[in-house]
This record gives sequence, C-alpha cells and structure tokens, in this order.
Amino acid sequence: MRKIFIFAALAATILFAGCSREFHDLRPSEYGAGTAVGYLSPALQWELADDAGTAIHNLTIADASPKASFSKSFASAREMAEQIMQVPVGACDILAYINLTDADGFNITGTPAVSVSLKNPASSPAQAWFGVAHADIKKDRVSTASPKLQRLLSSLSVSMSNVPAGTKLAFTLSNVAKSINLVEKDANGRFGQPSADGAGDLAIANLTTGSSGTIEINNFTTLPTTSSFARSILTIDVTPTSGPALTCVCDAPKMEAGKSYSLNLNFNTLQSYMYIGSVKINDWTDGWGLTGEIDNPQ
Repeated sequence: MRKIFIFAALAATILFAGCSREFHDLRPSEYGAGTAVGYLSPALQWELADDAGTAIHNLTIADASPKASFSKSFASAREMAEQIMQVPVGACDILAYINLTDADGFNITGTPAVSVSLKNPASSPAQAWFGVAHADIKKDRVSTASPKLQRLLSSLSVSMSNVPAGTKLAFTLSNVAKSINLVEKDANGRFGQPSADGAGDLAIANLTTGSSGTIEINNFTTLPTTSSFARSILTIDVTPTSGPALTCVCDAPKMEAGKSYSLNLNFNTLQSYMYIGSVKINDWTDGWGLTGEIDNPQ
C-alpha cells in the first residue's frame, strides 16, 4: 500500500510541477486575494513497516505552526495523493494524523489537533498514527513534506500463569496521561508530549478464571504515562475462592507513546509490592520483568 501511495503522490507532484503556472492561473487564492499561495504534496511515511497496510478511513493534513492557517481531511490516502493542496506561502510544520476522530473514541482540541485525549481512557481504542515534518512553501511552486507516521497509543499485554479456578482478578492502571500534545516533543526528542496531569485510575480488566491455568490481557491500548511520573503503576486485586484477598502493586517502567509492553507473572509468586524492571525486546516492545520483591517498601 505504501509503495502505491508514495508513487501516486510523486506522480501528482511531477505532473503539477510541469504546469504550475497554468494551474495557478486557474485557481485563485483560497485565502483571499492578498495572500500568496503555493502548493503542498505530502508524501507520508510509516515509522514501522508493519503499519504500512493500515486501513485508513480518515487522514488529516494541517498546519502545526502557531498561525495554523489550514487543515484538510481526506477519506483515504489515495484521495489525498490525487490532490494538490493550496496553502499560504512561508515556512511551516506539517502535521498529519490518521484514524484519529471522534468516532474512533478520541477528543481533539486546539487548532490544529494539538491536544488529544480519550473519550473513555479505559476503553482500549484502536491505534491511531501521527507525524510532523517541516515544509517551506514557495509561491506558485509545489513543495513536499514527509511526515513519518508514529503510533499514538501505548500498548500493554499481561499474562499470569497458574491461576486457580474461580479466582477473580481486577487490573487497574495508574499514572496514565490525560492527554498528549502531538506537536510538542517529549524528553526523548520525539513528537507527542504526554500531559503532566493524569486520567485517574483506569480499571482495564476484571477477569474470573473458569479453570486453573493462564489468564491474559492482550494489547490494551491507552495514552502513555504522564510526564509528571517516572513510573507506571499496575495494581492487581486478587480475590481467591478461599483464603485472604491480596492487592498486588506492580511498580513498572513508564510507558511511552507508540510503544508496546508485556508483563509475565506467576500467580504463586505474587507479592503485595513488586518492582518491575525493563527488558528490551526490540525498539518498540519492552518486556517488563520482576527484578525485586518488597513486601513493605516503607
């Protein structure tokens, strides 16, 4: 899909470049007679090769500069590739975002979509993508911009083995950001700065085992850890069929935007407090593993 999309965008750019004067004569400025305009042909890239086949039902291209002079949405990458956008002349940052709409479970505020939050932070919405790239728009010329689309949401998977039959487990995730700023860089220099305020405690799963064995939470997606906390907290409330209940606090590494995390636990070794460390699997997935057990961290 990506090869077809980029080829279409380049083809449109080449075609337009050869007749920009004629095209300009036919199209007056969309921003008023006093505003000089040029033309923009975005060539989107995917940060992860596995995302290149993503089904796109909404694609928005916007000016991420303070002036925020334009924002246009398309129903597909093909529709965008078939058009040349008219935009005001000058240097600007181009924001692109995909499948990030109200219908997808997102709240978008600001012009352009500076701040994004989840309608229901505990609902695990589908993944969305965004990217920012600089462009210098020249009068009556076609300029290109190549935002690299990165994943917006963090993803968490949890597996717990040897769980007795009938056991109830409630999973709560804390220190999750309330929102994320798409055009601001985080501490690692990547676009997507989590807010300092949190979304509260998120009840992400309530499970009851029908028979002894392994329970799993697969790819729960949410916003990353708030910028005001260095760690993420996963709390597991365990209610067995007999014996005392246990609240297990997993003190885990922070979650970053667009990355995946996995945690494997054994029911027989659960403690009231467990310090979880990070074991890198690849650039986009970190394994969380038990590195120490403290019954009373105080």
